[in-house]
Amino acid sequence: MQKKPNAADGPVGDRIRVKRLSLGIRQADLAKAVGISAPYLNLIEHGRRRIAGRLLRDLAQALGVEPAHLTQSAETSVIAALRQAAVVPFAGAIQTEPAEQFAGRFPGWAALMIQAAEHGGALEQRVAALSDRVMHDPQLAEALHDVLDAVTAIRSTATILAEEQDIDPSWRNRFTRNVFEDATRLSNTAQGVVEYLRTGSAHAGSQAISDLDRVNVVMRQMGYDFQLLDEKGPSAVADLVNQADLQDHPAARQLLQAHLMQLAQDAVALPYQRLQGVTADAQSIMDFQAQHAVPWDRLMRRLAFAPARADAPMFGYVACDISGGFMPRKDTDLLQLPRAGAGCAMLPLYQSFLQPMRPLQMSIANISAPMQRIETLSFAAYEGPVRPGAPAQLRAHMLYWADHGAANADILHVGMSCRLCPAPDCPARRITSPLAGA
Repeated sequence: MQKKPNAADGPVGDRIRVKRLSLGIRQADLAKAVGISAPYLNLIEHGRRRIAGRLLRDLAQALGVEPAHLTQSAETSVIAALRQAAVVPFAGAIQTEPAEQFAGRFPGWAALMIQAAEHGGALEQRVAALSDRVMHDPQLAEALHDVLDAVTAIRSTATILAEEQDIDPSWRNRFTRNVFEDATRLSNTAQGVVEYLRTGSAHAGSQAISDLDRVNVVMRQMGYDFQLLDEKGPSAVADLVNQADLQDHPAARQLLQAHLMQLAQDAVALPYQRLQGVTADAQSIMDFQAQHAVPWDRLMRRLAFAPARADAPMFGYVACDISGGFMPRKDTDLLQLPRAGAGCAMLPLYQSFLQPMRPLQMSIANISAPMQRIETLSFAAYEGPVRPGAPAQLRAHMLYWADHGAANADILHVGMSCRLCPAPDCPARRITSPLAGA
């Protein structure tokens, strides 16, 4: 007799599907709840796309279970989560070897520690998202301008009423009415700002704050799944652009079209079959580049945006010009990058500008997760001819992936941005952070 599917059996995708069906949730509704497309969720449930990190946590939350319930080994996940929870930046080494015994003897305390660490990570992400919005959200900037305008008007009128004794009664009444009206406007605007932050903060990760960010949000919702470009080449670009909800944002639509066209040209010039032997190892990537003379930027984009397969390594990718702003990019949970503006000055991406046309290999780790080692390959190249007396146009590219080796004390630690970085005495700090030295 055929065995009935069980959420405790099978790969992660099967467990997600079984749990969703047991709750009576439609695939389209679950996909919408976690900010991805229904076709991408379908690929996840059938084991054709990998899943980890933030998306796994979002799916678990939407299904009302812990992320460990969706993974193949709950015990391994608990131990790994305990070790990660014990990592406190700049607090010194904490003994994590007896994590197995602790989890076995005190499962309740272990669950509480993991939950507290996950809650702290979620708060850190929310602070980062709100910081991006405060700095770059035009709607919020306009609302704050209205608040300051109302405050200035009230102060000016109040100054006249307080310092001028001989004011005609009719004018005094008019000034008093102006104060009342401006105070009412201030109250309503401030209430609107609070409500905007309150309702938006929970979804700050999916709300675009610029045209560049709007493109990144769309690509993330697509799951960075552009297999159609491998199958049809540049002729598929229009179909993918039309799938994006960018009809009201022509600038973002144009940016997305240009980026997808670049990926389509990469797919034609470097078919995925030629990359089958490349592994998540810097030497393997450099050997392939030297053997086939593939441009570094094309090789990095191809590895990051090639059709996902269960046995293929997971790469992240980011590029920037000399201004430091990121575009295009493929985000993963490994590296924390700001959604707008420049990132940490210690990133190897920026360091590669100092030695253009030469690959730079560096190992890094997030300050908030110093035990997770990240390998990077960066390369800066000139765009267009270099002419005497003319400014050089450079673009840097960085490919990164998880290195399962242990992080050591000499590894380079990077933050998201100076505003949100707790690193004390950082030589590259541009502005003071309230978290510095925390």
